Amino acid sequence: MATYVPVATDPADPVSSRFVGSAAEEFRTLKNRTKGALVVPLTDPVPGFIPEVALRAGKVLGFDAGGNPVVLTVAGTTDPSLRADLAAAGGAALVGNAPAGSIAATTVQAAINELATEKAAAGANTDITSLSGVVTINSAAALHFSDIINGDFRIAQAGTSFAAPVNGSYDLDGWFNRNSSTAVFTVAQVAGSVSGRLARQVTITTADAAVAVGDFVLSSTKIEGFNVIKYVGNTFTVAGRIKTPVTGVHCVALRNSGPDRSYVKEINVTAANTWQDFSFTVTGGLPTAGTWDYTNGTGLEISFAHMVGSTFQTTADAWNTGNFIGTANQVNDCATNSNVWALEKVTLNLGTIAATSEISIDAELRRCQRYYQKSYPIDSAPASIVPGVQFVAASTAGESAPTIVNPVAMRASPTLIIFSPVTGAGGARRNLTTSADEAMTAFNVNSSVQHSGSGTAHTTGNVYSYHYTKAAML
Repeated sequence: MATYVPVATDPADPVSSRFVGSAAEEFRTLKNRTKGALVVPLTDPVPGFIPEVALRAGKVLGFDAGGNPVVLTVAGTTDPSLRADLAAAGGAALVGNAPAGSIAATTVQAAINELATEKAAAGANTDITSLSGVVTINSAAALHFSDIINGDFRIAQAGTSFAAPVNGSYDLDGWFNRNSSTAVFTVAQVAGSVSGRLARQVTITTADAAVAVGDFVLSSTKIEGFNVIKYVGNTFTVAGRIKTPVTGVHCVALRNSGPDRSYVKEINVTAANTWQDFSFTVTGGLPTAGTWDYTNGTGLEISFAHMVGSTFQTTADAWNTGNFIGTANQVNDCATNSNVWALEKVTLNLGTIAATSEISIDAELRRCQRYYQKSYPIDSAPASIVPGVQFVAASTAGESAPTIVNPVAMRASPTLIIFSPVTGAGGARRNLTTSADEAMTAFNVNSSVQHSGSGTAHTTGNVYSYHYTKAAML
């Protein structure tokens, strides 16, 4: 290329015009060629040429130790220039930091070899390249929630305090009492171990220090059959927090609907009147032998013992044939008046690690409403004096009462009780026109979907009001 371009003094002169044209063409060619050129600082030595097409096809551009362009193989495993930094001491640090004390190697290849050795030593289900290795965490389901209904005791539709409950009676949603002794107690929803948490508390009001052979006092909950079938043959964990009036062994019993199969676990309480975590795993899950309900009946009953007579004692940590709820080591929580026993955060889930997440309160309420519903506000117990359902009788026929659609389909056709919203009397509606309670029984309570009408004739044009509860407990 010319380094000096003479300028034509006469544009019509063909010689000077040829020089100018040639220089301009070379300049344009050079400009086009340098559009994709690598630019280096003027102070750097002139680098070598980029390798030709045949050598650089399908590869990436790099630089050698002298700063000259070279081609590197991406997919290959033999090109030393690509792996030089990673193969050198300290190369492992270039691709992330290993947990302290976990990997001692400094090069990437050495770290890979060390991880492979650890994986082989750990055994099965540790391969993080397979789906089976990442959907479980320490043998517990990665996504799960507890199958215990109201295990955190937030829902109390029937009330928050229950004096002298009888054997088999329910209190806080999903929980009930078993009592064959002379002990008497109250059950209440109380503050839990930390702010915002709730607990179920049993307080002894009439002590029973002498445990007869057939005595038992239990706090129990049931899980519907549809929800327990997944535990058959599959390891699961029960956990929670407990506070007891005396130290020593407190038993937890798992029983089927027979009940002809029982599993008892001993919890050793080391400090009285102090919250203590507990957790135990039932390896192998529920057995197939015995009488089990996998539909809408009782699938599994979980009971926390306060006293257990010898008739119902067995050995711990195994499925036994029969109806058992404790061992000979069970202490008596009912021996002294004012003894307090409390429970919170009870969970049941697949795997070996207890569920830690909580479902929302509205989702928990809907789970509870499969077994119990009411027309009262959530914070008003049945028989409270609060405004109820109102209707104007269009005729004397009972069918003129309104149809009530359940917010949740219930487990079975429920037992329905009517209450007067003015006096709280059961089995009565309120005639607001005459200001008097009148007998009323609902009818057409059908297969857990709705109820409608009244079993008692109305006075046309009168205004009526009532409340109701529906129970389809296990």
